[in-house]
Formats: sequence, structure tokens, C-alpha cells
Amino acid sequence: MNKLTEYIQKNKLQVINESAPQLPTVNVYVKDKLPKNVSFEYIFDEVKDRIPKSLFRNINSIVVGDFEALNKKNLNSMYHDGVLYISNKDRNEETVLHDIVHEIAHSIEKDLEEQIYGDKTLQIEFINKRKKLYNQMSPYYPECHNFDFEDINYSGKFDDFLYKKVTYPKLSRLCNGIFFTPYATTSLREYFADGFENYILHPHIRKELYMMCPSLYTKVRKLVDGKNY
Repeated sequence: MNKLTEYIQKNKLQVINESAPQLPTVNVYVKDKLPKNVSFEYIFDEVKDRIPKSLFRNINSIVVGDFEALNKKNLNSMYHDGVLYISNKDRNEETVLHDIVHEIAHSIEKDLEEQIYGDKTLQIEFINKRKKLYNQMSPYYPECHNFDFEDINYSGKFDDFLYKKVTYPKLSRLCNGIFFTPYATTSLREYFADGFENYILHPHIRKELYMMCPSLYTKVRKLVDGKNY
């Protein structure tokens, strides 16, 4: 019996059974309910329409609720070992849909890490953007000197600096034309997941994504089209 099964049985979590087809092999467990205006039927229909079935095969279960682990990190969602955890706090269908697509991107990395990152093109593009961001930020925030902007890995201290000290509204202006969103600046993996999320959910901005982040765009397009991989 794995930890998720133990947790579900111990807490007697309810399984959602909606009339419309859901994602194959995915059970949705409810620890704490989402608002009444949030329908998994709509969300799953959107996911199935936009993402090839092969790309969400690593999502085994979705658990919805108020989770201390998410609250501590100020997160709305998290993917871990085949399970997607979704916060039920202050949610609507669009935010839940964005979270699921974003976490599907992280689940894809588990299978296709070599194909996504192996040739280093994404890493090079990300680091070059980080260097530009440093040049933009450092005149206003001397604290930039305390961080390695060429580090591709996630750092809680760096994220706190961006989120709390700089703030995302200001960061959005500073990274305009460099990164597609402020959160994409936090690590290489978030850069990929953010690009995947925007490619899938906002087709009208794909040209802009290609012009700003050509390597990222190309990686995501090949994944979604099922070519070369």
C-alpha cells in the first residue's frame, strides 16, 4: 500500500464521479471541496481537447483540498510522484485549469528529461535571459549581487527575493520582452512549465512566445505535435 492509498483510506476521501468522461486512469479525491462553480467536467474536457493523451499519462491521481505544504510555499498546486495536489482556496475553473496544465508539464519532465533538456538549447536560452534580467534589475536592486543568475535550479531564497522584495508587478515590467511571465524567471523547469502552460491555453499568443522564446516554443511544439520525440 503506497502513501497516497494510506492517506486516502485514513481520511476517507471522496472520489468524484462526474457523468462526463474524465482523464483516463485519473481518480480525483476530495479532501476539502472546491467552490460550487468549479466543474471538473469542464476542466477535463478542456485538458483532453488541448493536450495529447500520451502527455498526461504520468498523472495518476488528483487530490483537492487545503494543504499545509502548499500554504507554506504559497502554492496553488504541486506535482509529486504521480499525484497532482490542488488547493481549494479562492479558486475558479480557469485557475484550476491553469494549475493542472502547469503540473502536467512538470510530470512530462519525468519521462522526457533528456529530450527536453539534453541538448542544452533550453538551458542556454534561459541563462541568456537571466543575464539580461540581471542587467535590468541590478541598477535598482543591489541585492541581485547576492544571487547567481546563471543558476538554472530553483532557489527558495531567490524566489522570495523576486516575490517579496521586487514583487511580481515590478518584475513583470523588468522582464518584459525577456521572459513571458515573472514566474518563468525562477528556474529552468518553471521556464519550461510556464511556456507549456501558455502554449496550450493561449494559442493566440504562440507567435509572441516563438519570437520571445524560440527554443522553448520549439520544444513545446514538438511535444504537443508528437514529432521527433
